[in-house]
Amino acid sequence: MRKYVIGLVSVFVLALAACGGPLKFNIKGTPKAPDLDCKIQANVADEQGITLLQMQLDHLAPPDRFASGATHFVAWSKGGESYNRVGALKYDKDKRTGALEATSPDVSFVLIITAEGKVNPAAPSTTIILEQKIAK
Repeated sequence: MRKYVIGLVSVFVLALAACGGPLKFNIKGTPKAPDLDCKIQANVADEQGITLLQMQLDHLAPPDRFASGATHFVAWSKGGESYNRVGALKYDKDKRTGALEATSPDVSFVLIITAEGKVNPAAPSTTIILEQKIAK
């Protein structure tokens, strides 16, 4: 099953590469996280109506430094009226890095990363450490 999923993702990425290549962003964190550096690669699939995201965050302080009781970082996309949870970052507290590979159900959206008290909150907190518009 794992090989099947890896094969599907590989085909998807190759198909996206043939459509003009990925969008790339090198951005800093919000004023709440001024030392944060983030690299985002977004492969937009207009026909499928999704975006494959790859993110690498460096100089990322622990979640509880941003908000009391925070234990996770969660990525969200907002292409319409409400936010969609994209996924929780894999956080390495020793290296102070975060990473995420996930898909967004939007092709043009605002991406935010928030500090959260749990891994699967229903809505984003107000503790936004990163914000970026993703669009062709």
